[in-house]
Amino acid sequence: LLAGIGMKVLLFKWNGEHPPATPPGYPDIPQLEQCGFFDSTLFTSSFATVKKFVLSGDSMKGINFLRWHGSGNQNQVLQQLSHDYEKPPIHHVQFIIEGSTLTIMGVDMYGNVRIYAFDPSDPDSFKGKKLLGRAIFYLGSRVSRVLRITAKTSSDSPAATVSHKIGACLSSYDASLGMLLPLDETTFKRLRSLQNRLIASIIQPAGLNPMAYRRAHYIDTFSEQLPASERVLDGNIVWKFLDLTIDEQNKLARLIGSRRETVLNNLKELSICMSIY
Repeated sequence: LLAGIGMKVLLFKWNGEHPPATPPGYPDIPQLEQCGFFDSTLFTSSFATVKKFVLSGDSMKGINFLRWHGSGNQNQVLQQLSHDYEKPPIHHVQFIIEGSTLTIMGVDMYGNVRIYAFDPSDPDSFKGKKLLGRAIFYLGSRVSRVLRITAKTSSDSPAATVSHKIGACLSSYDASLGMLLPLDETTFKRLRSLQNRLIASIIQPAGLNPMAYRRAHYIDTFSEQLPASERVLDGNIVWKFLDLTIDEQNKLARLIGSRRETVLNNLKELSICMSIY
């Protein structure tokens, strides 16, 4: 059992043993035994766990990436593997998983989704002590809740009934829902090229660039180095491909070096992955 109390991150386990004799009137029930702790920076706001890995979001001081060492009765400790040097106000954290790739996601108090990577082999990570910012994407409103979801598979074969993609479902204070799912590299590059072509081909309201709206909001750019937002696709733009005529779809598909049927299959697979029911 993981609990955050102020700046304290406490870890408890249930051993099934009863505590010493309790005073009259108190129930005699098994007790939780504290087996680990971690001192956060200011105020723990959220948790996410995968096996022995823990994400701890701090409401004013960024993300801490922890690992639980609990083999045997000795050396049971929550070890800090890495943290965010920029220290944004993080309100929600979650893991994004694709196969064996683990990606760290955090949502700050302004509605910016931040994507991080833990890569000790990268010189910029200072041997893994620093979480590397990969992307920042503005959602448009503050996020109220983040839930982990398992993407559905697009294949009907029994061997593909278990999905290896795990994303996040986000709800906001303006009663909207959003989904964040991982994509394989080939599909991502194809849809990113399609997104760029759609921005240039379709008449935008007031002639504005929709991707400029998705850049990080309410951030001091002088004190923080912002990663690009191009690593996150905007579904509001990509799905506009279905509103085009067949001739326009064929033309756009040729411009990105693909075929209309291939793009439609990618969008169909993405729609199945996003389906909840």
